Amino acid sequence: VGGLYWKSMKNDRIHLEWVIIRRKYQKIELSKRIMTDFFKRMKHEEIELITVGFYAQEFFSKYGFKIEKQHGGMVKRLS
Repeated sequence: VGGLYWKSMKNDRIHLEWVIIRRKYQKIELSKRIMTDFFKRMKHEEIELITVGFYAQEFFSKYGFKIEKQHGGMVKRLS
């Protein structure tokens, strides 16, 4: 159906490699549910920054990511 993949960068930062949702499930806001749950889990793990590259900027902007060139992409701050 869908999922996401990330890797740890530091104790307080992770890099989100990709998010994928099967096309027929994209219309039911499954990505919103997955991202919301992911943010809750990462906050519980005391992650402060989630980074992604410069791809899918419109998608990630909807979830509060902002471009921060010093991190090489878009960033969402959880703290």
